[in-house]
Amino acid sequence: MIKMIFAVGCNGEFGLGSGLPWDIPDDLAHFKQYTKGCTLVMSSSTFVTLPCKLPGRRHVVIGRPGSLAKNGAAPDELFPTGTDLQSVCEEDSCIIGGREFLMQAASFVDEASITLVYELDLVADYHIDHMKIFEDLDARNMGRGVVYRDNFTLYNWSLR
Repeated sequence: MIKMIFAVGCNGEFGLGSGLPWDIPDDLAHFKQYTKGCTLVMSSSTFVTLPCKLPGRRHVVIGRPGSLAKNGAAPDELFPTGTDLQSVCEEDSCIIGGREFLMQAASFVDEASITLVYELDLVADYHIDHMKIFEDLDARNMGRGVVYRDNFTLYNWSLR
């Protein structure tokens, strides 16, 4: 099964500097549970924002050679920029970023989990067209579930 996961603000806020524009422990716990045991597939720009390699997961990166997590860890596997995203996905992969990869992934993933963050006045220097991703997932007739929390809503799609 190939999955994708990300969080986004209501106005497409996606990143701030080398991290997220919010701090929501419940969403990080969801990310940890959702990706447990998966091969994480990401761009090199996403990998360098990680504090370290996440335990219990393989890290596959498409992008720049020499990309390291904040603690200096190298990815488990590195593919050059331009490598087809879908071709590097294994049986239990989860695509976690960058923006372009998430936009592409909506056309072929089996499952998706997107957190919509409701914090006011979010400041971000990276944005994503999350509504386009929602539309692409809905157009594939994937079933959608919704879970409401205090400061975010969790949307989940899966093939029926």
